[in-house]
Amino acid sequence: MRLSGLPEQLSDAHTPGLAKRNSRLIAAALTLASVILVAVVLAVFLPRVVSYGDVWHAFRDLSWLELAAVVAAAVLNLVTYGPSLMAALPGIRYRPALAATLAAQASTYIAPGGPTVGLGIAFLMLRGWGFARRRITLALGLVTVGNQLATLAFPPIALMIL
Repeated sequence: MRLSGLPEQLSDAHTPGLAKRNSRLIAAALTLASVILVAVVLAVFLPRVVSYGDVWHAFRDLSWLELAAVVAAAVLNLVTYGPSLMAALPGIRYRPALAATLAAQASTYIAPGGPTVGLGIAFLMLRGWGFARRRITLALGLVTVGNQLATLAFPPIALMIL
């Protein structure tokens, strides 16, 4: 489709790779910015709140069984991020779904802008892998609503179990 007023060589129809390259550059820039932000938070802000030495001593005081339970819980937590996106976005494999959801979740808690930035990062990653905008929007909406419902439902369920 030729845009009016633009020379033919600058229209979108003749530069399909340009948009894809630009989205990859944006995704790479966001990834780099997220890594830098995480490093700054871990090196500058977190030590003002918690002592790394105290955390290390607490871990050293754990038995092997307790440490194995902590590691197992952490691994189980990490591996459960991908399936929700796999259910909402048919055709995505586990590893890309896991990468997109973990990147989005991490940026939600760390980057200024919170969930908006997380959804944007997930959207860019999924677009970079070739998924259609409409399918991505629906999938991210479903996953977000499902996560919110779970977040709201778990505390009352826990109280009923007690």
